[in-house]
Amino acid sequence: DYLLKSLNVNDIVVFKKVYDAYSGAVLHILPKPMKNAERALELLKSKDIKIGLISNTGKTPGIALRLMLKSLELYKYFDDTLFSDEVGYLKPNKHIFDIAVLTYLSCRAGQRFLHLCWRRFLAVLRQLFHRAIVNQMSLHL
Repeated sequence: DYLLKSLNVNDIVVFKKVYDAYSGAVLHILPKPMKNAERALELLKSKDIKIGLISNTGKTPGIALRLMLKSLELYKYFDDTLFSDEVGYLKPNKHIFDIAVLTYLSCRAGQRFLHLCWRRFLAVLRQLFHRAIVNQMSLHL
C-alpha cells in the first residue's frame, strides 16, 4: 500500500504491469558475466564442491535473477540460490546466512561452510588449484 500511495497509483493492475516490466528488465538486456566466472565455477564443481549463491536483490527480484542465471548458463553450477527478497533479510544480517545454510543448502549440524566475497573466492581458488591457472584468471577479470 505504501508504494502504491507513494507513486500515486490507485490501480493495482497498473502497478503490477509496471512492476513486472521493471523487475524483468534484466532478462531483456542480460549483463555480461565477469571474465572467467564460469571457469572458476567449473573448477569448483570439478572438485565436487557444493556451491550456494546468497545475494541481496535490490530492485530486481530473485525469480528474475534466477532466470537471468539460467539464460547465461551459469545457474547449473549452483546447488541452490537464495535471494534477500525471498526471505526478508539483507546481507550482512546473520539470519539470511542461517536460512541459507540450514534450509536451502541442506547443511547438517557441525558441517562446515564458507562465505566468500569475490576477492576471498580467488584466494581460495589459489589454494585449491594450480596457482598459475587462478593467477591467469584473475588477471583477466
